[in-house]
Amino acid sequence: MSEKHRCAIDLSHHLSDLARGLGSRVELGRPAQPGNINLDGGVPDVEYLPIESITVEYLKPAAFPLAPTDALPHASGMFGWLSNIFSGKASKTTEAPVGQFVIPRRLSPGDEGVYELSTALEYSSMKGIAVGTKLIEDWAQIVHKPASEDWTTLINVGSSAAWSSCLTILLNPGEFFLTDRFAYNGALILGRSRGFEAVAVSTDIDGLSAVDLEHVLANWDEKRGKRPRVIYTQGGIHNPLGLLISAQRKKDIYDVMVRYDLILVEDDPYYFQQAAAPYSRGKPIEKPTLSDEEWLDNLTPSFLRYDYQGRVIRLDTFSKSIGPGGRLGFYTGSPIFLDKLTSLHQTFISFPSGLSQAIYLGTVHQYGQQGFTRWIRGLTAQYELRRKWTIDALYDSLDIHTQGSYFIASAPSQGVMSEKSRKTTLLSFVPPDGGMFVWLNIHLHNHPRYDALSRNTSPSKAKEILSAELSSAILRGGVTMRAGELFAVADLEGHSGSGEESMFLRASFSSGPQEDIVKGMHIFARVLVQFFDIDLTAFMSALEHDDLGSGNLDDPRSQLDKTIDRIGMGRYQWALLFLCGFGWLADNMWLQAIAIVLPRVQAHYSVPDAYIGLTSSVMFAGMMLGAVGWGSCSDLWGRSVAFNGTLFFTAVFGIGAAFTTSYTGLAVVLFFLGSAIGGSMPTDGTIILEHMPQQKMHLVTSLSIFFSAGSVVAAAIALLVVPQNSCSVAASVCDPTLNNGWKYLLAAMGVLTLVMFIGRILLFRLHESPRYLVHAGRPSEALEALQMIALYNGSSNLAGDLKLENVEDLSVQSSDSAPTIRNGGYEPIPDDIDFAESGKDAEGNWIQRWISRVKLVLTPQWRRTSLLVWGAWCGMSLAYTMFNVFLPKLLETSKAQTIRGTLTDVLIYTIGGCPGAFASRRWSLAGSTLVTAGFCILFVFGQKLEIGILTQLSTIGVGLASTTMWAVLYGWTPEIFSVKGEGQFLPVHLEFIRHIQSEELLVASHLRSLECMSRFGTTYRVADLHGSGGITAPMLGGFLLLVSRAAPVYASMVVFVLAATCVLMLNEEEGESKRKTRQPQQSAFP
Repeated sequence: MSEKHRCAIDLSHHLSDLARGLGSRVELGRPAQPGNINLDGGVPDVEYLPIESITVEYLKPAAFPLAPTDALPHASGMFGWLSNIFSGKASKTTEAPVGQFVIPRRLSPGDEGVYELSTALEYSSMKGIAVGTKLIEDWAQIVHKPASEDWTTLINVGSSAAWSSCLTILLNPGEFFLTDRFAYNGALILGRSRGFEAVAVSTDIDGLSAVDLEHVLANWDEKRGKRPRVIYTQGGIHNPLGLLISAQRKKDIYDVMVRYDLILVEDDPYYFQQAAAPYSRGKPIEKPTLSDEEWLDNLTPSFLRYDYQGRVIRLDTFSKSIGPGGRLGFYTGSPIFLDKLTSLHQTFISFPSGLSQAIYLGTVHQYGQQGFTRWIRGLTAQYELRRKWTIDALYDSLDIHTQGSYFIASAPSQGVMSEKSRKTTLLSFVPPDGGMFVWLNIHLHNHPRYDALSRNTSPSKAKEILSAELSSAILRGGVTMRAGELFAVADLEGHSGSGEESMFLRASFSSGPQEDIVKGMHIFARVLVQFFDIDLTAFMSALEHDDLGSGNLDDPRSQLDKTIDRIGMGRYQWALLFLCGFGWLADNMWLQAIAIVLPRVQAHYSVPDAYIGLTSSVMFAGMMLGAVGWGSCSDLWGRSVAFNGTLFFTAVFGIGAAFTTSYTGLAVVLFFLGSAIGGSMPTDGTIILEHMPQQKMHLVTSLSIFFSAGSVVAAAIALLVVPQNSCSVAASVCDPTLNNGWKYLLAAMGVLTLVMFIGRILLFRLHESPRYLVHAGRPSEALEALQMIALYNGSSNLAGDLKLENVEDLSVQSSDSAPTIRNGGYEPIPDDIDFAESGKDAEGNWIQRWISRVKLVLTPQWRRTSLLVWGAWCGMSLAYTMFNVFLPKLLETSKAQTIRGTLTDVLIYTIGGCPGAFASRRWSLAGSTLVTAGFCILFVFGQKLEIGILTQLSTIGVGLASTTMWAVLYGWTPEIFSVKGEGQFLPVHLEFIRHIQSEELLVASHLRSLECMSRFGTTYRVADLHGSGGITAPMLGGFLLLVSRAAPVYASMVVFVLAATCVLMLNEEEGESKRKTRQPQQSAFP
């Protein structure tokens, strides 16, 4: 640089109005050095002060190693606080060397010291004690090497006060200053309190963006005020980002400063904590090869290095190298500004403490410049070690990979989260270049609730809610972190520096032992993983009730819920899901089998058409009873009894049906068969629900696949065994000895069911449901069951960690209010019914409870909705069952039809219905119902015209449309009644959704008497609308056969149309309109 550029230019036009009014102050008599005669002010004579001398013990420069593996042991003395910060388990082999010096009342000739109390105990000069001032100037020259020759230093009382003074001399009230996207929150608060607002400039891993700085200046709107003239930044290690502004970036910024005539205040408390090397996982801190002088030269330069015009005011402090309590720092900059700062301090601000100068600068004097450099290097190495502890702890708790300069963290592969969730980025960070902090970016936009919250409120509100929840969870976990919002600065357009998709946290590793730092980061990581894997039940409820803005969405899970989620979806859950599918398969398999054998039974026993429907009716009646009986059994004696008992008795009565010798005997056996199979769906569904982690609840819908497959299995086996063992359709008289195909089918169904039962017994050991055991008052057994499940899944460590408190469930009533316990079970009383009754009344007066609950849904507000829903359910059940039960008989009565051809059509019909099990509410319920009716008409025409292909296509259409109809109906009904305050209505209509909010689960309930599974898995029975239709339809269809072969189909068609009419009258927004009438609640968000 040429000589003419080394002199600072006149920048006095940047002074504020207040600074311009400050005149030069002449210091009279203020001692600048020991020995001066003081005739100024009312200062007491030092001889009258009680302190005779101060002895300072200090750690010598090499006290801390340059390549530490652990920290020093506890130290005492003046610098004990500093050594204690670095205390850890391991220690050095030798005790840290300690030196000392004395500050006497007065210096005597020959004393080695340079400070005396006669100076230190008096008011200090603004320029500081002369010896210390020279020490600071020499240090600034050696370290920073200012480009301008016109610079000086000035003692101050710390960086915060120094920044406040800079604001005073540079800005007038209402003016703006520029700073990083994230800046030290203390500086922001000071500026705001003084009436100076910050405007953000974009920041990247190289620091403040010179390009965006120029963009902000070039596009400044003078209507909002004068263009900013001052920049505040940290040129060394940034707080909170932990990053360095590169040397080239500083040159670029300075060029913009020159072009736009700016002043920069460089606040640099962490300047000397620049790590010797970047963070490297698993790599120890290497001993540096640089000398102290080389180390200083390799530090990222200060802005002073490029400040040839005197535009930079630098703030240095001893708070991080010697101690924050001394409140001692210094300015470096152009005399134009420092002279005004001197006048400001003399007028408004207290002088720096003489004792702080004597102790702190006396220590530096003892070190010498080289010794002080070595001391700082040792401290920096210690913080580098702490950085390693912190990031290593994150590595131990999360799956981390690098992407350029960024470290990307997701959930650990051994966690309970789903595979998709494990791959989700939870947080990212750039390892700090030094300092005391790591800046964490929490990717809230990847949270499973973020999108829905954003849609229902706004992205900023979604961030606010989730940030509050996570902050609260971290605090409850026993860890405190600094919220990133405190550091965020709005940009030119007024957008927050932290954006709307991320939450930032500053984690400090500045103090505390290693075990605390590591433990704190482990706790934080566990909380974060659980937060992103949170139970959605409370959120879905709030979504339905428009409560998203309340912020009252803390994790509602009990300890038992969390334990089941921790165990996750392992071998045990997959095996249980498959075996529960056996029960759903058996349910529909037997329903279809009975429909298939109906014409063969009629021929075998010569049953009139008017009474043949009784065959199916008695089975439906048994299924209703079975749903009640097995539900009570599972409540009283446990889930495992019902789990195995339903299939066992189904197999027994199924095989027994094959050996009956009379129609009456067959009807009786079918009733008991129905009572056995009727419990499969509610009990199996309850069991799988009680073992599923929340994130895998959607897999319960796969049971509907088993259900649809059941009818296919029945039709396929019938096609193999029935035709060749049955009387011809054309035969006028049937010889019973030649008509045993239906018996072989029932026997085959029974044996297959027995095989499924044996598979449950031999291939799998069902542990009693932990939820049932907890609610039955047997928590120890619940803990044992959870441990065994975890072991089966291969999680031996988790099994060993589980304790009794891990099975607590807050929803379990206290002993004072608990219902009567019987046989290890409990009396299921819904917790949302708003009436009181004694335990005795609750046990014995269930009919009154049922009536009371029905009355709730017949209030004026809900009467129309309830009646239309009931009409739709009863109509669809009646119409479908009438068609399904008599389909084989109707096919057989076709003139050109054979038994094999009939069963082939039935098989096609059952296969055609399978895709409907995957349908969702996107399909129109009314449309699918009307389409079913339409295919019924096609079926009649196909039969009359004897067009086989038309008959087959119509049966496929009926199967597909009707299955879709049921899928949509099961999914939509809960939504109609999912209004806050109306929770007690739902059990009366469906009593099925109280444990699971997910609509897909409801698709799994197909062609079934409506069962309810409470949030605790308890089974309730109150409104069996579907079952009532199932009982009535076969009997009614039998009588209609007397009128015409097509009469049952026509009747089904008419009832389908009536059911669709009910649906159309029940518009799709039925529940939504009621939700919208509710008044929004006041936010509970702090």
